[in-house]
Formats: sequence, structure tokens, C-alpha cells
Amino acid sequence: MNELYAKCIPFDANVKGRIGGNPPLIIENSIPDGYLFYATLVHTEKENMMLSIFIHGDFDTLLYNNIYPSVTVKVIEHEYSDIGTRSEKSIKELSVNSISNYYYPQDSDFQFIKVGGEPRFIQWKDYYYEELEKDGYS
Repeated sequence: MNELYAKCIPFDANVKGRIGGNPPLIIENSIPDGYLFYATLVHTEKENMMLSIFIHGDFDTLLYNNIYPSVTVKVIEHEYSDIGTRSEKSIKELSVNSISNYYYPQDSDFQFIKVGGEPRFIQWKDYYYEELEKDGYS
């Protein structure tokens, strides 16, 4: 897959992807205990499908469990859905913004979301990816 990029933009109800706010209605009762909604992304390979990201609500737990396979981040794949009503499952400090449609090519050095191509690691340390490779991920 070629590299595609998306940006964080001001909230637009006509754009499917977003960061912040309440979780999507279709999955608001499927969220694991202790987790809060972070963002929902358009799935690049499946039409009308989304990937919603949840992070652990306790910051210390999130920091302590930050390397695979002990990661306190959950992703749920689901059909597109409007914003739900479960405000207790949102991150109060995170404002609601949209995530743009994917585009090509890269238009600046920093990109909020990159899909496809080679990963760009923040820190190139073996311990961040060696367990992923052992489990067959690339």
C-alpha cells in the first residue's frame, strides 16, 4: 500500500474520522472496563468500516504498559456510526476534532496519521518491535 496521510482538522460532522468526544454509538456498550475513547479512523482497506481506539483511563497504568504485548490500548473494528451518548467513556480534556480524509502525497515533515509504506519510528530501539516480529507482525 502506498503511503497515505491524514490531518487533525477543526470538527466537521461530515467527516467520518475524529479524535475526542463520545465513542461511536454502535460500540458504546462494548468498551472494556477502565478504557476511554480516544479516536476513530476510517479503515483504509474496508469500505464503510472504522477503527476506534481506546486507551486506559489511568495514566500510570497507560505509561507502565506501553510496549507490546503489554499495551493498554484497545482497537475495535466496526461499521461507521454516529457519535454516541456515553460521555463517561470520553476523555474530558481532549477536545473534539475531525481527522481528514486520507490524501497523498505528504505535505509537511510532521503528519498526524500515516497509513502504509515504511514505519517512521520515534525511537529506533529493538525492544519496541522485537516482540511484534516474534509474533509474526511486520
